Amino acid sequence: SSIQFWLNCLAVHLAPRLFNIEEQTPPAMAPHMTPIVDDPTAWKAADVSDQSKWTFKLTDEMVKEIDAALEATKEKEIFSIAHGDTELPALSQVLNGILSEIEGGVGFAVLSGLPVERWGEEVTKRALWILGRHLGFAEVQDKAGSLIHDVKVHGLK
Repeated sequence: SSIQFWLNCLAVHLAPRLFNIEEQTPPAMAPHMTPIVDDPTAWKAADVSDQSKWTFKLTDEMVKEIDAALEATKEKEIFSIAHGDTELPALSQVLNGILSEIEGGVGFAVLSGLPVERWGEEVTKRALWILGRHLGFAEVQDKAGSLIHDVKVHGLK
């Protein structure tokens, strides 16, 4: 079975230009109005109807590479795992595609093919951290300083 994971939930800080509201606010706009976002991340349903542009599937070779990265970092505390601690050559093309879609496309990507049933929740979290570190760096998500949040789907049964 595979999991689809919205990589932007990892909050990997990849495109600070997208959050520079001052540059996007026209000078004549009233201060209480929301600025118009006019970039690829301001998409409509029709813009994302072709899922093949933002969906990435892992191969068995890529999963083995992640398994090796998990083994190599098993003694490290999750948040101390850095980009340089693991090598993911087979995944590099997929990660480059994901990064391209996040930075210059719709602003998100879906990754499928992770063996989450085999890994369990904690190992899956470590695997996603490793993938995220190859895409960028983590950014604090809330006042408590959390770097990762669990995202659960409650509406599908």
